[in-house]
Amino acid sequence: MLIRSFVCAMAFGLFMTVAFAADDNRTLWKYTEGSFEFVGEGKWVERVGTEKFEWTEKKKNLSVVELYDATRKQTVTIFVTSAQVRKDGAKVNDVTRLKGAWVKTEVKPMPLPKPSTITESSKKYTEISKLVPDEARSDDIAISPDGKSIARTIGKTGSEQFAIVDASTGKTVKTWNNRTGVHRLAWSRDGKSLAAIHIGQRKKTDFKQLAEVVVWDTTTWEPKAIFELRVLESQSSLAISGDGGYVGAIGDHDNLLSSAFVWDVAKKRRIFFANPSGTPPTLAFSADGKTLAVSQHILRTQAGFYNLPGGRALPSPRAMSPFVLSADGKTVVSFAKLTGLSVWTAQDTIRAAKSLKLDDFAADAAVLLDNDKYVALAGREGDTDQVGIYDVTTLTLQDVIIVSKTILTNKFITVKATPDSSALVTYGSDGVVRVWKTPFAKK
Repeated sequence: MLIRSFVCAMAFGLFMTVAFAADDNRTLWKYTEGSFEFVGEGKWVERVGTEKFEWTEKKKNLSVVELYDATRKQTVTIFVTSAQVRKDGAKVNDVTRLKGAWVKTEVKPMPLPKPSTITESSKKYTEISKLVPDEARSDDIAISPDGKSIARTIGKTGSEQFAIVDASTGKTVKTWNNRTGVHRLAWSRDGKSLAAIHIGQRKKTDFKQLAEVVVWDTTTWEPKAIFELRVLESQSSLAISGDGGYVGAIGDHDNLLSSAFVWDVAKKRRIFFANPSGTPPTLAFSADGKTLAVSQHILRTQAGFYNLPGGRALPSPRAMSPFVLSADGKTVVSFAKLTGLSVWTAQDTIRAAKSLKLDDFAADAAVLLDNDKYVALAGREGDTDQVGIYDVTTLTLQDVIIVSKTILTNKFITVKATPDSSALVTYGSDGVVRVWKTPFAKK
C-alpha cells in the first residue's frame, strides 16, 4: 500500500511537472486569506485583505517558486497546492503552512518591437570577425588587451564550459570543465590577469548563490587568487585594476544586499568594504587602481569615490548606476534608464554636468573610447541591437553600429573594448560575438 501510494504521488508530481514545463503560467497563487501575484521583473505582491506586501523571486523551477520578503525577513516556498512560510533563523519545522492553488491566467503574447529608425551602420567601424553562437548563452564576455582572445561561455546548455577562444576564428584555446556558471568577466589593462565571478550552488536554506571571485594568470592560466562571495546574479558587478593588483566585486555581506568588496590579489586579503551599494550595482577602478567608484544608496544615490588602498572617502558625484569611470578616476558617465546618458564629476553633487535623454533606446552596457573622448553605448532601439558612439564633451551622437536585428527583447547586449580602443567586441541578443575594428586603431 505504501509503495502504491508513493508511486501514485510520484506520478502526480511528474504529471504536474510536465504540465508546468509545457505551459509555465504560474503568475497567480491564491490561498484562503489572500494571494501571491507576479508583477514583473522578479517582483511579486502578496495581498491579504487591504494589506499589500512586496516579495522578490529567488528561485523558480518546475517544482516550486521561492520568494523572499526583505521587510519582514521571511521566505515563502510555493508548491502546487500548498506553501510554507519560514522566518529567517527559524527552525526547519517552524513554518506557517498555507493551502491554495495556482490560478490560470490569460497569457498575452509579447508585442513585437517596432522597426528601428536607424537602418544603416557606420562605415567607420568594420566587422573583422563573427563567432558562431553556442547553445549556452554567456552572461558576460571579455576581450584581451591585444584583441586576440575572448573569454566566454561555450558548449550546450547544461554542459557549459568557460573558455578562452581565438578572437578571429573562435577556436578554443583553453577550457575549464569545473568553471561553469561564470557570471562576470574583467581583463586587466596589462593583459596579465583575467578575473571572473564563478557561480556555485545555492544552499537549501539560502536564496543567494555561493560564488568565487577567481583571478587567473593569463600566461599559465593558473589561479593567482580565489575569494569567496555570495551573490544574487542580478545584483553583482566585477572590476580589476589595470595591473591586476586589486580585484573588486559586489555581492552579499551579513544578509545585506549589494555590498562592495576589494581584495589585494598578491596578499590574498580584503582591503576595502562598503555597504550598502546601489541598484543596479556598479564598481570600477581608475586606470592606476588608486580610485574606486562604487554605486551607493545610503542617504542619497551616488557614485561613491574612494582612495585605495586606504579606502578613504573622496568627494563624490550624485550619479545613478550603471556607469563607467574615466581612466583618471575623475569623471563618471552614467546611462541609467531614468536619467539617460549623463556626465558627472566629483563636484556634481546635485545634478549632472550634462545629460541627454535616450528616448526609445534601451541601454544595457557602455565603454569609454579614445582616451575617454567617446562613450560606446550598447542597447536596443526598436528591433535592432545597436552601439551608439557619443562625444562625451557634447553628448552628440557621432556614429551607430548596427549589431543585429532581433525580436529577443528579453536578452541583453554588451560591448567591451581593448584599452587602446583599437577593437570593440559586442555580444548581441542573437548570441553572436562580433569583433569590430575602430577608427582609433593605429595604422
